[in-house]
Amino acid sequence: MKLLISVLSLTFVFFLRSSSAQSPVTPAFEHTLDSLFYSGEYASGEEMIRSAISRNQSTSDTTLAWLSQKLGAFTQELGKYADAEDAYLRSEKIYSASLSADHPYVASVLSRLSVLYSEQGRFADALSSAREQFLIYTKFFGKDHPATALASIVLALQYLNTNQTDSSERLLAEYRPIIVKNFGAVSKEASRLHEAEGRMAFAKKDYRKAEASFIIARQTAQNTPGDKHPLTARIALALARTRLILGNTDSAMSNITDALGVAFRAARPSHPFTAECLMTKGCIEEASGNIPAAFGSYQQALAVYKEATRENFRYTSERERLAFIRIVNEQLSRVASTTLRTSAFYPGGIGIYYDGLLFQKGIVLSSLQSMRRRAVESGDSSVHALLDKLAAIRTRISRLSSGTAFTGKPFLDKDSLGMIANDLERDLARKVQAFEKLQALGMHSWKHIQGSQTRDNFCIEISRFPYYDGERRTDTTYYAALILQGSDTSAPHLAVIGTDAIEDSSVIRQYFRSLEKHPRKKNTNAALISKLLWSPLEPFVAGAKKIFIAPDGIYDQIAIPALFDNSGKRLLEQFQIATVATTADAAELEPQFDSASIDIFANPDFSAGELEPLPGTMREAESISQIFDGYKWKVHSFTLGDATEKNLKLRHHPSILHIATHGRFSSNSESVIASDSLESSNPFTLENSLIGSALYFTGANITLAKGSSDPANDGVLTALEAMDLDLQGTDLVTLSACESGKGIIQPGEGAFGLARALRTAGAQNILMSLWQVPDKETKELMTAFYSHLKGDRLGEAFRNAQLEEREIIRKRYGDDIPYFWAGFVLIGQ
Repeated sequence: MKLLISVLSLTFVFFLRSSSAQSPVTPAFEHTLDSLFYSGEYASGEEMIRSAISRNQSTSDTTLAWLSQKLGAFTQELGKYADAEDAYLRSEKIYSASLSADHPYVASVLSRLSVLYSEQGRFADALSSAREQFLIYTKFFGKDHPATALASIVLALQYLNTNQTDSSERLLAEYRPIIVKNFGAVSKEASRLHEAEGRMAFAKKDYRKAEASFIIARQTAQNTPGDKHPLTARIALALARTRLILGNTDSAMSNITDALGVAFRAARPSHPFTAECLMTKGCIEEASGNIPAAFGSYQQALAVYKEATRENFRYTSERERLAFIRIVNEQLSRVASTTLRTSAFYPGGIGIYYDGLLFQKGIVLSSLQSMRRRAVESGDSSVHALLDKLAAIRTRISRLSSGTAFTGKPFLDKDSLGMIANDLERDLARKVQAFEKLQALGMHSWKHIQGSQTRDNFCIEISRFPYYDGERRTDTTYYAALILQGSDTSAPHLAVIGTDAIEDSSVIRQYFRSLEKHPRKKNTNAALISKLLWSPLEPFVAGAKKIFIAPDGIYDQIAIPALFDNSGKRLLEQFQIATVATTADAAELEPQFDSASIDIFANPDFSAGELEPLPGTMREAESISQIFDGYKWKVHSFTLGDATEKNLKLRHHPSILHIATHGRFSSNSESVIASDSLESSNPFTLENSLIGSALYFTGANITLAKGSSDPANDGVLTALEAMDLDLQGTDLVTLSACESGKGIIQPGEGAFGLARALRTAGAQNILMSLWQVPDKETKELMTAFYSHLKGDRLGEAFRNAQLEEREIIRKRYGDDIPYFWAGFVLIGQ
């Protein structure tokens, strides 16, 4: 449903121009373009329009607007979303300036933008554009005009995309008589109406009714606009999906073959529609019992999605990338579900799913890191100006949203600032085009990772995905793990862990409660948690010395080294565990420090107020300074009045940044796993998590109590602001602050909080806390960690520090209490 709103808006342009304006180009030219579009020859159409634009620069503005809108339609069908949006926005701007902002020509462009945004997963933007175009038609022509009726179909489909089924149904029922009366029962307008009604029935799970509507829609569309038109192909895809659910696999395969024929003839290698068809084909092949063919189709689909992702990320903001990648994740969940069902008798599918995960997991963060690195290193003053503007806007958003009032002159509201920040991110993406890391992710495969490791190294990729029963999505979400051994020749293994019921189990709830209420008591649920989260994996890691684990979901918030193996030993004793965003990072070089610099921020002067002083962090800073003075490193310490937000923002990529202060994650006392529903997972919620997470510096109490006239140096550094620190080339950031690893957990992207923000800013590795570790034990762990850093690699140094602190805790409290030694986790390379 998400990618299947057809080229309805072109009808508006033809209708309006025939009724109220002269064609800006010759009828022969227009007829040729129509023929090319209806026959799926989009590349030829794009070339023809670009040539016309180059020849018509001196003609009327509306001519250029019309040509730009046509260009948008052709490039959109080719999957060139950046070019399409640019063309549509150019057309809208020209029409608004030369005619008016509420002219029907503007509405026709808004309709096209609505379709484009829905294909990218930007459903809020799509609905906004659809509403605006509907209002313009209603105002200009009247409520019962045929053009308004056509606009209602676009709006109804966007209501469906945002789960507003009742609103969609009412709109279609109201305008159905007008469409049939004015355009006839056998017309492309009628076929679009039937298609929308079919989607409505599908959303309500009335599959027989949906099938009947799609059959009528397809028969009508084959007459006009023809069997090669995108509308006809998309109806065929919808019909194939419906018949798959109804168990009619032969008819479903015939329909999907027709849809793919259109897609392949149009040569759209990076269009999500092509991938969607291939995914559906794989589902039909599985239902028919041909599992190898199903995975072949899935593999083709994932290759198309890779190209579509690269195209989409070329020019979009973080918010828009998250929206698009959720579409990819949804389809990857189908592959995961099939793998779950078939791995016992067809293990070949495991590797295909693993490769899909390697591309998808953490891809938004990787793309942002790449973009920012290229921007900082560019030396381009215009790019650096964009970075400065973006940082200033994020600071303003943080102050308006986090409860720390700004006492100066009001600027703009949060939503307006958010739109500005979004546009600045998009401008930055266009300028730097920095996706070499993204391209590399597409090249990674499980075989490449396997070949890069020694035989005693293992990789575990945790996957959390909604389960598809072969026909439709269910209400169950699964946890599984993909596991491989270094230098082995065998395929990866699949371990099924369980469903998302473990997230809310009494065992997990008691685990978190014990950390908060009974910190000095041994966690009696540790063995039960280990049985839930580790026992399913243990049979596959026999002989391991080092394990790279890429967590997801609940694993992002559990101290994995503190879990028990089946013999009753802590995993910390048995293995060196390296936590990574994706196991592709196992192939990266782990940093080993020789001669470098460290910046230390500790014991800020908060002033009087709710934040208590942290004298223990001063002792921590002094201890760390002594260690690195002994290493002959450059040490820069900022304490008391010097531990300001401003001084942190002025620092440039130290090798290590150590921050010892108060922190917060205000959204909840526990991290929350965001919904993986395509409709309900909201980038704005994730952005709020970045605002809710913060570090406190000098003067923070004054800001919390009274506000500040200097938002860039008010002592409250939100995660949203931390994204703009200069950490390019920084190997490690240590957050010696309470719960610095907390955040809204987005499946596949980790926790949206301070750690993610600092990695976006360029830090390669983050040492962060999952819960409130007492000052004394924090100081001991940090001192031990840095003491080992000179001779050991990063991961080894951290493990050795945890082993030492564990022994100290045993002697101090008479028992092994992970609360004191396992609260910090190192994630990165």
